[in-house]
Amino acid sequence: NHETGICGCADGYEGAACEYMRCPGNPFPCSGNGLCLTMIQLAARAKDANGIPLSYGTAIPNEPLQWDFDMIRGCDCSDGY
Repeated sequence: NHETGICGCADGYEGAACEYMRCPGNPFPCSGNGLCLTMIQLAARAKDANGIPLSYGTAIPNEPLQWDFDMIRGCDCSDGY
């Protein structure tokens, strides 16, 4: 809104400047069956099928400047979901 300076976010976005993607799920994030986390939080939890930690990128693993580490959110689903 140009008069008030308050952003009216498009569906699926939130934050003072609509800079964050909202996690899916209605009425609760992740449908109440998991945690809504940023991509950097999800990357820190990622493991392969053998339980070995994974990382994004090779030169500097999980380097925040190489991706939208804090803007994009997703669900870390509870066991069974």
